Amino acid sequence: MKKKFEKRRQILELFENGVGVSETSRNVGVCITTVSRLQQLYRLFGKEYLLRDKSSTTYAPEIKQEIVSEHLEKGVSLTDISIKYNVSRSSLCNWIKLVRKNGYGILSVSHYCSIEDMKEQRREHSALLDALEENQRLKRELEELRVENALLKKVKALVAARDARLREIGREPSKN
Repeated sequence: MKKKFEKRRQILELFENGVGVSETSRNVGVCITTVSRLQQLYRLFGKEYLLRDKSSTTYAPEIKQEIVSEHLEKGVSLTDISIKYNVSRSSLCNWIKLVRKNGYGILSVSHYCSIEDMKEQRREHSALLDALEENQRLKRELEELRVENALLKKVKALVAARDARLREIGREPSKN
């Protein structure tokens, strides 16, 4: 951890001296993507922000869900999200992988729960989704039956009106 902090301090010093991203990357021995990201954070939030201890940052499940949905549903790039929320790219990738496999509910699961607890939550989530799908299917079926019933009532009324007209003119209605 101390090494990372020292490299970050060196990078910031080079930024303050006007050294570009490529040269900073070569001088410090850090990939250009990381240097570029640090430069963006430096410009947005300043030196103190990058030198702070961030080892204890935790995110509420709702925030994680919002962050992941920005990428999955809105198509925002991982780099932009990483900078906006100051979340490491590896954390983002882990959250996205979890959500793709287990759904958004998995983000509210504590890191300390057992695999069995996670599997149970997944089963419960799956059962809930199945129940919602069945509910939607039944609603569609009910609407179809209502439409069919209304159509049959109209046909019955039309047949009754036709039979009444036939009786008026003295003809016997059809039995079909």
